[in-house]
Amino acid sequence: MQLGLRPPESLSDPAKVGFYLLYGKASYHLYFLLVALQAYLLIPLLLPLARLRLSIWTMFGLGLLMQMAVYELNLRWFNWTYPGSQVLWYTLPLMLGVGVVARFDDFAAWFKRYFWLLMALLLGSAGAYLPLAVSAMQGQRVNNLHYNLSAWLFTSLCAVCICGACLLWQQKALWLRGVVAWFGLVSLKVYLLHPALLQLAERWWPPAGPEGQRLALVGLIGGLALLVSALLGHLLLRLPRLSLFLFGR
Repeated sequence: MQLGLRPPESLSDPAKVGFYLLYGKASYHLYFLLVALQAYLLIPLLLPLARLRLSIWTMFGLGLLMQMAVYELNLRWFNWTYPGSQVLWYTLPLMLGVGVVARFDDFAAWFKRYFWLLMALLLGSAGAYLPLAVSAMQGQRVNNLHYNLSAWLFTSLCAVCICGACLLWQQKALWLRGVVAWFGLVSLKVYLLHPALLQLAERWWPPAGPEGQRLALVGLIGGLALLVSALLGHLLLRLPRLSLFLFGR
């Protein structure tokens, strides 16, 4: 409200409050909480599938087919106003996650075996997604299917590759393991707090000047937002009741 993103009087409007709660649109990242709550209900239903221990590639292909089915159902039937607030919009990463967890004992070896293929797929999906994302942010029209498909592939492959890299590095880079664990312990708080810090910084220190100077300032502000939100997260660990009230954990 202080940043001018929402008028203060909207807090006294039941329709607006209901809209914010139903779709998580009070601020940029709050939709994630709704998706997480839905995932808590959905994931137990996937346990029978996890017990089958299908190969990770099979789960990837199955997840991709199911994701496209969700896309078509939404296009022809559901017509969700905000698909990103629905857990089914993340069917591919959910299915891939179930596949990885079900075969987690074999995951590190699988990741090593298919490392270069995964890197190629990741780079290919990034090359497809990032130009579309930039165009969309600039207000240009983009193909909806191409945008969402490339986003699903890019984000899912990112998660798999980050998980695999962490497993490979955990015995080789102890200092890095400690840094990742320090941030990971408060990752939810970082995720939810850092947008507000970025918005404040954008208002107080808007990037200006030559391009190199702007990029340096953006990088500095991003790093500080990450660090400060993590420090606040660790502070809240010392206040468990407040942390539980604000973040549910």
